Amino acid sequence: MTTVEQIDDFAEFAKHQLVGGHDHSIDDLYDQWRRLAFRDTDALAVQASLRDLESGERGQPVEKFLAEFDNQRTPGQ
Repeated sequence: MTTVEQIDDFAEFAKHQLVGGHDHSIDDLYDQWRRLAFRDTDALAVQASLRDLESGERGQPVEKFLAEFDNQRTPGQ
């Protein structure tokens, strides 16, 4: 789904949720929409991670990840 399609989809979702005078914050509406719109993608990501774990993949220690992440974010170091 393109960004424009996502915006249109969210706008339709939000309008539908506000019918009947129900008052929701835009943050709540977005959170609800995102959970619904991306639940299949999220489920696929979890399934892929479970397959990795079952095949022995354990990733890397968080300390190593954070050090690499910090190095990438701090240019010239």
